[in-house]
Amino acid sequence: MPGCDDDMLDRGDFVDSDDEHEVEEASEDPERYVEGLYYPICIGEILVNQYRIEHKLGHGGFSTVWMAYDILGKTDVALKIMTPGRPGDREYEMQREIIKVVHRTSHLTLYQNTFSLRGSHGTHRVLVLPLQGPNLRDYQRQKPVANRMLAARQLLQAIKQLHDGGIIHGDLSSANIMYSLLPIDRSSATAKYQYIGRPKKCLYIPTCGKQASLSCQCRSTKS
Repeated sequence: MPGCDDDMLDRGDFVDSDDEHEVEEASEDPERYVEGLYYPICIGEILVNQYRIEHKLGHGGFSTVWMAYDILGKTDVALKIMTPGRPGDREYEMQREIIKVVHRTSHLTLYQNTFSLRGSHGTHRVLVLPLQGPNLRDYQRQKPVANRMLAARQLLQAIKQLHDGGIIHGDLSSANIMYSLLPIDRSSATAKYQYIGRPKKCLYIPTCGKQASLSCQCRSTKS
């Protein structure tokens, strides 16, 4: 597996030591790597010989989310790398049930593929998702009223699709409602960074020995 310094791919920029605190403040808690909860990732790394990591999209209590390029499918995707154990498996099981019982999923963001990574404290399930973003919470005021009305209509359609399958969404919030991104699949990483910002990162090596790059997440892009 390629490391952080292999080949000539554009992987963004390491910040100076004076600016590392800014990256650390904007990043996930490094201790969660030490505890084996987050899987260490380097921008530029290739996972399972198929997905090249290009940027960080975000993080939460049970996952980190990365923009990646599917080398085989020749398209951009989002990789949601879950924490090991039951909390990390719950979302996979939930989405699998939705795929099983909901017949129309055009307005739902569901995994297209899944694979596992072996970490220092267990197995991390990875959900391969269509690339989406930014979310409604961070971007709603920048949209004209007509666009926001369209988003509201599509949200109601998504809720109806779930209800038709007998499923109720228990965590609906503006942070979970995503806009689509501009199609940038055929662009190089450098060209993509013109839209979403260059990764600003600092190197971090957890006790497991595998390198990780703490990095700021990409900026919002216009859809």
